[in-house]
Amino acid sequence: IDGTGHFLPESKRGFPSPQTSLFKLTGLAGLFPRSEFFGHYYMGWLAERDNHEVEVLSGAFMMVKKKVLEEAGSFDEQFFMYGEDIDLSYRISQAGYRNFYVGEAAILHFKGESTRKDHRYTRMFYNAMDIFIRKHYRGGPLLPFRLMQAGIGIASLLSKTRNHFRGEKAKPAQAGNIALLAGMKAAASEAAALLEKLVQVSTVLQLADVAELQGLLEKRKAEVVVFDAGSLTYGQIVSIMADYPGKAMYKIMNKDALTVLGSDIKGVRGDIWRLADNRD
Repeated sequence: IDGTGHFLPESKRGFPSPQTSLFKLTGLAGLFPRSEFFGHYYMGWLAERDNHEVEVLSGAFMMVKKKVLEEAGSFDEQFFMYGEDIDLSYRISQAGYRNFYVGEAAILHFKGESTRKDHRYTRMFYNAMDIFIRKHYRGGPLLPFRLMQAGIGIASLLSKTRNHFRGEKAKPAQAGNIALLAGMKAAASEAAALLEKLVQVSTVLQLADVAELQGLLEKRKAEVVVFDAGSLTYGQIVSIMADYPGKAMYKIMNKDALTVLGSDIKGVRGDIWRLADNRD
């Protein structure tokens, strides 16, 4: 999931065959995301929280046996960023193994921290696609290969144009009512004392009960939710975010590091709140 709790579709994907790539580049995959025919790129017909055999796994959360890597090879250094997980998944499949998506497990992946969605991102992303098709499809029929190359070029140009006119989105304000969830009342009080030193905080609601937070989220009564990582497990935090995507701005507090982290918009760098320390 991303920093807002929304599912990231690149968690499970299909190989970018000529047909799959055509539907992705022309936007048909986005129009029919649940279709097995048009939506093969993100395999949108497969349930997000179930386990499935898939073609491509995300490099952000992938576990591979050493024996498999020895046979298929590790990440290809031709790919500077983007595409290397597609390439590895493809070679694992070619070596006779199968890739499985485990929907029961979840991680938090802050997007846009390595590169902003600007012209540099566009160049790297579409260059990675071009490397992949040259590497794996060049020996096949010439027409599909040329069509894929042309599609990548057109999609890259359109993306650059959109980024030029759109610019970077404004980030939401950090002020507002904050619900602070901790695993116990004492932890909530300590965390709240630190949070209240933030200039932009107006109200801190101290919560030690997950059910109470769920009620606030359902009624949209909290603008910002801060999870205390010192008294909650990351499994608990990720689970709540995934159950209530987009219901608030989510932040994770680490009292020992005196920071609060969060990312509210994909493609834009996330937030780091520095907490004042009144301890010796």
